[in-house]
Parts: sequence; C-alpha cells; structure tokens
Amino acid sequence: MDQSGVAAVDSAGLVTARRNGMAVVTATAGGVSGSATVTVAQAVAAVVRIRQS
Repeated sequence: MDQSGVAAVDSAGLVTARRNGMAVVTATAGGVSGSATVTVAQAVAAVVRIRQS
C-alpha cells in the first residue's frame, strides 16, 4: 500500500482508515493484480436539537 499512514489493510483484506488523506491499495491473487485509490476524510457530525413544546 502506498501512503500506509492513511489506511491499513489486514490479512483478510479489510481496509481501516487511520488519518485523512489518499492511499493506493493494490491486491494480487492468482497472478492478477488490481489497484484502487482510497480517500479518507473526516466524518461530519450533525447536531440535532429537539425542544419539547
């Protein structure tokens, strides 16, 4: 994986976000490989207030 500080890949292939940024994940199986760009961004939390009338 390129930019390994952004995300981690475990032995089962699960990608876990570590910090904001972009990383290229490459997998190989049966002599065939493929790559994907993973973008990690901070989640936006919404605040909802409910007032009793």
